[in-house]
Amino acid sequence: MKVIGKSENGYIITATKDEIANLQGLYSQYSDGFKVNVGDELNIEPFYDMARKANSIRSRRDELESVANHIDSALRIIDFVTKSTDKE
Repeated sequence: MKVIGKSENGYIITATKDEIANLQGLYSQYSDGFKVNVGDELNIEPFYDMARKANSIRSRRDELESVANHIDSALRIIDFVTKSTDKE
């Protein structure tokens, strides 16, 4: 995509068919559902929202992974202490 000018409300861009398909949430211009006509408005807000939610989910996954690692460490310590106590 390339910005080629300004309009009253924003910018004028040139984009390939595949780039327009991507803005519609599709893989390519050959994907089912691809359709675009001059004058169409592309509402990309739902895709932005999905991307933001995906980032939030990734962040929560990372936090849970960190907690799981701490639990694993605690369990190893408990296991070590338990085995040491059993030997006495």
